[in-house]
Amino acid sequence: MAERLTLRGTDEAIGAEDLRRCGLESPSPTPAAPLIPDEGVDLEDVERRYVLAALEKTSWSQKDAARLLNISVDRMNARVRKFGLRHPSWRTNR
Repeated sequence: MAERLTLRGTDEAIGAEDLRRCGLESPSPTPAAPLIPDEGVDLEDVERRYVLAALEKTSWSQKDAARLLNISVDRMNARVRKFGLRHPSWRTNR
């Protein structure tokens, strides 16, 4: 493919559109590694915040929140219990 780009016979620089046409588009940038402060992080707190954010984003649907986090519904239920998360509209079984 690169040979096709150089054999075109033009003096112009090869651009992004040329690469796309030849299937040589650059890959998506890799996400940067998270910054870890010198004092460290509490992974349980990080996990709790992600679970809570997913629940809020999905209007507290545990099934949809689990899908967002790529975990099973059973695991989501366990995390909700572990972190003591509760939406006011949820009924408690007693």
